[in-house]
Order: sequence, then structure tokens, then C-alpha cells
Amino acid sequence: MQLFEIPLSHTGLEVEKRIKICVNERIPVLLTGGTGFGKTYFLSRLAGKHNQRLTKVNQVGASADMVWGMLVAEDKWQDGLLTGCVRRGGWASVEELARIDQEIQGRLFSLLDFDDPVLSLVEIGENLAPHKDFRFFASTNEGGDYFVRGIDKALRDRFFVQEWGLDFWELSVLDQKLGAALGEKLREMLRKSLVTLRKVVTCINLIEKGIDPKEAWMIGGIGPALEASGG
Repeated sequence: MQLFEIPLSHTGLEVEKRIKICVNERIPVLLTGGTGFGKTYFLSRLAGKHNQRLTKVNQVGASADMVWGMLVAEDKWQDGLLTGCVRRGGWASVEELARIDQEIQGRLFSLLDFDDPVLSLVEIGENLAPHKDFRFFASTNEGGDYFVRGIDKALRDRFFVQEWGLDFWELSVLDQKLGAALGEKLREMLRKSLVTLRKVVTCINLIEKGIDPKEAWMIGGIGPALEASGG
């Protein structure tokens, strides 16, 4: 059974073309925009179209060891999430870049250098050149409730920066799937960041698999917000 997906709008398709150029040219991409607008959802789908898996590094609990790696024995090094992608080739996304520890942000500079990118693993004295299939993405909710301190301009300038909006999605499909009243209610909740696009998609897929809609909304974490809004 094919999973339900929300298609991109005309504007979203134009932005996708731009980002695909960045992928082809190995240019890092930074997506900004409100919480739950589908930034990571978009990147995961784009990775799938390129037969890649998107490795996500979340700012919550992200330590240097988790990102870069660590010595697990006196002479044995274990790659972290990001280093593994750099070494073997893969797509990586740092979520909420503005909130990532400054030490981690600082070590991204040389990795994202356009002319001669390299990841300096000072712990083991290795300067690691990225695999040809490595691609780097990041997202941040600049200006939103969770924005903390911003991103160093020199780091930001290493990215193609794209503000992501709900209008990049063809949300009218919600009316076709759920009816106009519920579709509009969900769009309003998305605009207010009460729910996330990924959760809406998850719930619709549960419903399409035959799960009772009320149970699907509860399992997907949208039920309480729907009830609070009179849904």
C-alpha cells in the first residue's frame, strides 16, 4: 500500500528545483521557518528520491561525542553520526542549528568550506575529506518561540539559505482526504504550530490503513489539540 504524502505546491516545486541544484553541486542547504512546517519532512522525502537515508542530528542531547565520535578504547575510534556520513557518504541534517552547542557549530566551518572541505578529527589526528556522496543540510526556527541565539554569520554564509513556509505544500489535499471542515481546521492548527505536518501525514496514513480516525489522531498526538479546538 502506497503511503499518503502531501504534494508540493507550485512554489514548493520551484524551491525544490533550486535545492536539487545545491545537491548536485554539493552546496550545504539551511532551511529556516516555523515549527512543524515540514522542513525535515521535505528533506527526508528528497533524500528518498535520491535513494539516500537522511541521518538527523537533533540539538536535544547532541554531544560532541554523538556528532563527531569518540575513543571507545585506548586506540579505537568510533565515528559519530555526522562523521559516519562524511566518511562513508550519506545525507546528514542538523536540526535546530541555532541551538546546537557552539563547540559543535565551530567545527562545521572547515567541513562546509566550498573550496577544500575537511573534517578535522583532532582527537585522532585525522583530517577527513568528505566522501563524494556526502550532503549536508540544517534547519532552524529563527524568529520562532525556540530561537535562542542565531547562527554565526560566517557559518551561515556557507549555506544556501531558504525560508520554508506552509505555502510550499498543496494543503488542499487535506480537504479531499478529510473533508473541508477538518481540512481547514488542520491548516489553522499548522499555521499556529499546534501540530506538525509530519504528524498530520502519520495520522492520515493510519486512517488509510483502516484504523479508527479517533484512535489515529490520538496515536499521532493530534487528538488532544483537535478536541481542544472543537474537532
